[in-house]
Amino acid sequence: MPYLGMAEKKSSLTILGLSKRKALFTAIITILLAGAAAVLLGLAADFHKLFQALSRANWWWFLVCIGGEAVAYQGYNFGYRDFARAGHGPKLSWWDATRIAGIGQGAIIFGATAASLAVDFWAIHRAGAKIHEAAKRVLGLNTMEWAVLSVLAVAASIAILAGAGKGAPYQMTIAWIVGVPLCYLGALWFTSPRRVGRFTQGHRKIPPALQWSPRTWLGWAWVNFQKGFADAIGGVVVVRHIVGHPLKYKAGNGGFLVYWVGHLLCLYGAVRAFGYSIDIAPLVLAYATTFLLTILPLPAGGAGGIEVTLAYMLRLVGVPFTTAVASMLIFRLFVFWLPIIPALCFLPTIKSLNRDLPRAGKDLSTPLIQGFS
Repeated sequence: MPYLGMAEKKSSLTILGLSKRKALFTAIITILLAGAAAVLLGLAADFHKLFQALSRANWWWFLVCIGGEAVAYQGYNFGYRDFARAGHGPKLSWWDATRIAGIGQGAIIFGATAASLAVDFWAIHRAGAKIHEAAKRVLGLNTMEWAVLSVLAVAASIAILAGAGKGAPYQMTIAWIVGVPLCYLGALWFTSPRRVGRFTQGHRKIPPALQWSPRTWLGWAWVNFQKGFADAIGGVVVVRHIVGHPLKYKAGNGGFLVYWVGHLLCLYGAVRAFGYSIDIAPLVLAYATTFLLTILPLPAGGAGGIEVTLAYMLRLVGVPFTTAVASMLIFRLFVFWLPIIPALCFLPTIKSLNRDLPRAGKDLSTPLIQGFS
């Protein structure tokens, strides 16, 4: 197998499609953006008060943060494996999924928020799935993540309106309660068995007449949009398939709930470490709204933007501003910065992972996905 021989000569980052120069440049930009956000928030919160809060933190709560992140990663691993194997897809081992998740989380600092999805795509494609099939599985995985988080946000909004929690603005709760069901209805309409074939059969190749040039850019863009839209709808089809077979895909249905609960537990521990007792419902709403507002694949994993948004969302649900900034700093430390350490530990294993993935067999025990091709 000449490909594997060539892969042995490539660096770990090159195998993932990342250059060392770009990785170093992005890492520097990440540190600068995060540092700038921390300085601006520190000025707004008063550095003296912020340092006092950090020095008086109850460090035992940081164990809750660590435990939450450990739970989150396991939830992601199991959910990822189910999305990979669904409909006769690759059957990945727990160890393979652990390495993929670890590398993906660390890859965010080397590229963008989408870098994690790029690693997930590379792994499923390398394990035997065709390009568009792998893209649909990964987009489905990402859709499931957001679907679960949106359900948690709606539940939190209803709880707040019912009196179980306080501090969240009325407009925020209503927006989630109204917006999420509309998105779900749209997903059901597009993936209906009667019409899904129209949306998932995107062009597989760009006609020679539409190669990128100033004269044909509109046609080139339209064909690429069709391809991307077809894969996006295909991702929703994967979600619908997994949700429709809850016993067959227990981890696919429950893994991402565990994933978000772990992250929320980490955020809760970060807030409680500074002596503030927050209700669960507004905490969920602040967290979900932060990630909705930073949903685009921002450079450097959203460094800077997520910090500022999360601090102000926590303030919006009643957390004192100094506590909100301190909590955000600790949360981002555990969620964004510390995962770089296991990612660097897993990085040397990419070459062995590159060899192991093609050996993963298909899970023929799972039902085929109708309208997936």
